[in-house]
Amino acid sequence: MIPLSRGLEFEVRGLPSTSRPEGAATPTEVPLTDWVVARDEDGVVEWRVPTQIVHVDFGHSTKKRPQGLQLKLAGMSLPYDRVADDEPLPVDKWSVREGLVRVRLAKEDGPPADAVLSYIGATSAEKRLNFNEADLETVEFITGSLQPGRDAMRGLYLPAPTEVVWQDLVVPKRGVVGFEATLFEAPWQTGVASDGAEVVLSIDGEEVKRLALEHGGHKRLLRFDVSKWAGQSVELSFRVDGGESDDLDYVFLEEPVVYTPKKDPTRVVLVFVDTLRADALGVYGASPEDSPNIDAWAEDALVFENARTVAPWTLPSARSALSGRQPERWDARDNLPARLAREGFLTRGSVANAFLDTPFGMGSAWSRYTYGFVAPATTQIDRALQALEAWPDRDLLLMVHFMEPHLPYREPEPYLSKWAPPQPEALDGRMNRTGIQGLSSSDQAEVEPYLRARYRQNVSYLDAELKRLLAFFDDDDLVVFYSDHGEEFWEHGEFEHGHSLHEEVLRIPLIVKGRGVPSQRRSNPVTLMDIVPTVLDVLGLEAEGLDGTSLIRAIPDRPQAFGHLLYGDDAWAVLDQGRKWIIGGGKERIYDLFHDPGELDAEVPTIEQSAAFAQTLAAALGRPVHPVWRVAQIGPNKHVSSPPEMRIMHPQGFLDAWTAYDPLDSLEPPVIDEGTVRMAVGKRRMPCEVYLRPNDVEDFEGLVVEIKRPREKAIQIAPDEDASAALDGRGKLLLNTGVGSRRVSVGATWAPEPVASTIDGVAPEREDELRVLGYLD
Repeated sequence: MIPLSRGLEFEVRGLPSTSRPEGAATPTEVPLTDWVVARDEDGVVEWRVPTQIVHVDFGHSTKKRPQGLQLKLAGMSLPYDRVADDEPLPVDKWSVREGLVRVRLAKEDGPPADAVLSYIGATSAEKRLNFNEADLETVEFITGSLQPGRDAMRGLYLPAPTEVVWQDLVVPKRGVVGFEATLFEAPWQTGVASDGAEVVLSIDGEEVKRLALEHGGHKRLLRFDVSKWAGQSVELSFRVDGGESDDLDYVFLEEPVVYTPKKDPTRVVLVFVDTLRADALGVYGASPEDSPNIDAWAEDALVFENARTVAPWTLPSARSALSGRQPERWDARDNLPARLAREGFLTRGSVANAFLDTPFGMGSAWSRYTYGFVAPATTQIDRALQALEAWPDRDLLLMVHFMEPHLPYREPEPYLSKWAPPQPEALDGRMNRTGIQGLSSSDQAEVEPYLRARYRQNVSYLDAELKRLLAFFDDDDLVVFYSDHGEEFWEHGEFEHGHSLHEEVLRIPLIVKGRGVPSQRRSNPVTLMDIVPTVLDVLGLEAEGLDGTSLIRAIPDRPQAFGHLLYGDDAWAVLDQGRKWIIGGGKERIYDLFHDPGELDAEVPTIEQSAAFAQTLAAALGRPVHPVWRVAQIGPNKHVSSPPEMRIMHPQGFLDAWTAYDPLDSLEPPVIDEGTVRMAVGKRRMPCEVYLRPNDVEDFEGLVVEIKRPREKAIQIAPDEDASAALDGRGKLLLNTGVGSRRVSVGATWAPEPVASTIDGVAPEREDELRVLGYLD
C-alpha cells in the first residue's frame, strides 16, 4: 500500500488563502433576525430563529449551555436555561434545541432586539478550514487532523481549487486508488453555502475519474482501478473543482491510498472495555453465566492471567496501551494508529469516555476517531461493524471502546433486574462517585452488594452485545481484548478507581487471539505496554524504543511500575518477583502477592529494603527515583478558596522541587529561589504535597517552613531539637502552622524524578462530562 497523505512528498497547487465569500474573515458572532413566534400566552412570547450553526456540542446534556455559546440582546448576555420540551422557558431566558434558538420575553418587549449569537466552537472550526486564519504551514494545513463535528479525521484537506500532485509514483499490480470524500458544511451558516464540488483524479495530466459531492456534508467512497498503469512510474494528482464558485467548498479525503485489494486483508482490532476487573469474567474465575460469549471466544486464545495496567484511571493507561511506552512518553505522532497509518492501514477509533476525546490528544493520529459520551455498546458495535464492512479489501486498525462497567451504570432490561436487589435507601439516587464515597461506613456496607450486582449486570449486558462483534472475526484477524483498569468496592476502604494501587484496580483482562498467536494460558506478569510491540511483532514490523515486550515471544522476568494517581496523595508502586512495594501518603508497605493476593497483610520495609525497591522502581520507570523530603498540608480544608503561601527554607538549599502528580493541571508549581522553595498563591490550588530534593536528605537541621495567608502576617515554624531522630528514613514530623487547624507534615521518602506533563489540564468543553463520570468534584 502507498499511503498518499502520510510521509509521501507532494506538491500543492492553487491553495486559496480563504474559502470565505469575498475574502471575509470567519465571524466571531452573527446577528439573529427574522424571529418567529412559537408561543404567546399570559403576556409572554417565546421567539425562535435558526442558530446558523451546523453543529453545537452540548456535551452530555442539552440542559446545559454548550461551552462558549452565548446570546446577547442589545449588548447584554442573556442567561441560559433548558426545560422539558412541552414546557415554556422562564421569562428572559434562552436555550438551543434542534438547531433553533429559543428566547422568552415579555410581550411588550417585542421581538429580541440587536440579537447576536457567538460560539467559540464554530469560530475555531471554521478558522481551521481557511489557510489565512489557521496559522499552519502548508503541509500541516493539508494533512493535519480536522474535527468539524464529533469526528476527528486525518487525510487530505483540499478546499477548492486546491490540487496535490505526487511525482514518480509506482503503481502496484491490480492497483486501486481508494478514499472516502466528504464535503464539509461551513460551521457558520450565514446565508451562503457551497454549491457542490468535484474531486478530480488525474494520472500523467489526464483526467481519469471525477467524483461529485453535493452540499450538506455529503460523503462518497471512491475505489478506482488504476491497474492499467501497473508497474509504471506516474504523476498522480487530486484536484477539487468548485461549482459556479469556490466559496465554502471544504473537501476532505480520508486517508487516500494506492493499494492492491486483498481477499483477506490484515485487520487489527482492539476491544477496549473501560473499568473491567479481570475477576469479572468467567475466563478469569467469575460465574460462567456472567460472560459466556467472551469466555467462548477466549477458549482458543492467548489468555494472560497476570496482566496489569500502569495507572488506576483511563488517560495514562490508554496512552500506554496505544504507545507501548510509559504514559509520560506519549507522543501522538508515534503511536500505534500513526505507525500503522504510515504502513497504509485505515485506522478507525470509536470511544465513549471524555478522557479519550481529541482535546486530550487521543484522536489526532487516527483516520477517523469518533467520540460519543457514554455511547451504549449497541452504538459502538454498530460503528465498528460499519468500519469493518466499508473496506473489506483494505488493511484496517480498529479500536472500539465500551463504558458499560463504568459509573453511571445504565444497563437496560432484562439486565437491570437480573441480579441486583432493590436500590438501597442510602443511595437516594446518588449513582455517582462523589455521592457514593460520601456514604457512612454502615451505608457503604448496605450498598456494596447492590453496586457489585449492578456492575455485574453491566458486564453481562456488554457480553451479550459483544457476541455479534466477536463473531465477525476469523482466524486471520488479530484481536486484542483488554481493559484500562479495574474497580474498587471498598476492599481497601475506597470505592471506584483513581486513588489506590491495589490489585482490584491494577489487575485487568488481557486476551490476544488471531494469526500467529498460540492458544494457551500464561501466568507470567504482563502489562498494557506489551500490546503495541505484540501487534507490531505479529505484523512483522519493527518495535524499537518501546517499554513493552511482544507477548508472542518469550517474556523476560521484569519488574512492573504503577503510579499516576488521579485523586488524593501521590503514590507509586513496583511489583517484582511477587513482592509489591507501595509508597505514598508518607507511608510504605510491602505485600507478598504469592501468599497474600488480597493484600491484607502489609509489611513495613526496612531502610535497606526501601532503597532496593526504589532502585527497582527506577529501572521499571526508566527514570531516577530519589530520596526526598515530602512536605504535605494536612488537616481540614486542604483545598480552600484562599490558600496560604508556603515557603520552605534550608541552609544548604535544594536541588529540585516538584508537586505530586497533577493530571488535572490544577496545582501551583513550586519555585526555587536562592535556596528557598516557594509555592505562590495563584488562581490554581495550593499543592497538598511538595517533594524537595535536598543536598543531604539526612540533614534536617535548619529547615524552616513559613505559612502566610493573604493580608496576614507570616508565621514561621521549625522542627524540634529531636526532629532529626524522628526522620529515620520514613519518619514524620508534624509542625503546627498556626493558621487555624492546618498543619504541615514533613518526612523522608522516595519519589521518581519529575517529567514534563503531556496532559494540559482539563479541556473546558469536556468538564461537564468528566463531572458526570465522577472525575471532577
